[in-house]
Amino acid sequence: MLFDSDPSKFLRPDKKRAAQAPAPLSKGMADTTAPELDLWYEQAVDGVPVQNGRVGVHLDPTGKEVWAVTNSYRPGLENAPTKPSLTADEAVTEARRALPQGRPAEKPQLLLRPGATEADNGSQLVWRVWLLDDKHGVSNEYYVDARTGRGILDVENRHRYEQNRRVYDYVHSEDDTLPAQPSRVEGGQLSGTLDVNQAYDYTGATYKYFMNHYGQDSYDN
Repeated sequence: MLFDSDPSKFLRPDKKRAAQAPAPLSKGMADTTAPELDLWYEQAVDGVPVQNGRVGVHLDPTGKEVWAVTNSYRPGLENAPTKPSLTADEAVTEARRALPQGRPAEKPQLLLRPGATEADNGSQLVWRVWLLDDKHGVSNEYYVDARTGRGILDVENRHRYEQNRRVYDYVHSEDDTLPAQPSRVEGGQLSGTLDVNQAYDYTGATYKYFMNHYGQDSYDN
């Protein structure tokens, strides 16, 4: 659900940055799937999202007590460029130079990519283009320079199938050998065992939480 609360009443101001005019945090979404209430604010400059720029306020189930704050807000981006000279279609064409048989998996997204460190205020205005090459099983995100015509600035591999759950049931066996066949696989039918179905559902919910809130697609990515 949408919320209208101001994060400033949950956050203690950082005196070292009080003089800086921060790039705004837009209203976000409240995640009510977890026991606590997570309020997320997305950072943007002139409507352009800052990649991975967000503040999360984690409240107790009553919504009255702050349990924790997650902060990946990036300061110093107030004057970052937000007007592209390259169109979205031109960005796709540029990305397909690297993956000629790739097709767009979604609409290109205009993003601000901050510098590598907080001390590095340099930012890049880019188009994020996700291409799929079904024939060769390639799924890549291309970050295409949106202003100066430098082409592709970065490439990240993206798994075609985000989840591949396999749940095994040892049926109370003390043997450590993995059963020959899983009791339930990704997209498969319900198992007759409640614990198997719960393991399947809860691992899926955990994956979605970390993907949606932290951009994590695996334990090390």
